[in-house]
Parts: sequence; C-alpha cells; structure tokens
Amino acid sequence: MGQGNINLLAVLVSAIVMQLIGMFWYSKSAFGKSWMQLMGFNDKKISKAKKKGMGKLYIISFISSLVLAYILALFIKTSGVRTGGGGAP
Repeated sequence: MGQGNINLLAVLVSAIVMQLIGMFWYSKSAFGKSWMQLMGFNDKKISKAKKKGMGKLYIISFISSLVLAYILALFIKTSGVRTGGGGAP
C-alpha cells in the first residue's frame, strides 16, 4: 500500500496543528492551571521534569501526531468521502 495521492505537506501541517492545540490546551492561559492543580504539579516539579528529559516526550508526541495524521489521511483516501456530511451519515 503506497502513499498514492496523500498530501504529505497536509499531514505535516496537521501534526503541527495538533501540537499547537495541545500546547494551548495545557497552557496557563487555558486549562493549565486547573490541570496542574488537579495533578498535584507545581512550577518546581515542572522544571524538574524538563531537566529530566521532557523533550523526548514532546518528540514522541510529535511523531505520534504524524502517524495519526497519516493514518487518518489513508482512511479518508480509502473511504472516498470528501465532505464532512459524507463522513457522518
């Protein structure tokens, strides 16, 4: 199964957008403060996690977003659906 007509630029942009939405979602200007409080995190624990290698988790998350976007593109291609209404009968 080849990539065929899958737009790889769209897959990349989708993965980047997923990461940006996640960054906003967990930012202090959105739900980050509530999330940190509920999870028992504070600024000290967050900075300790950053030193411990949190960057690796971001890379894994981005790769997962790429895979998810590619698989979704494959699914859309094989289903032949081109509109939101066609995908939700």
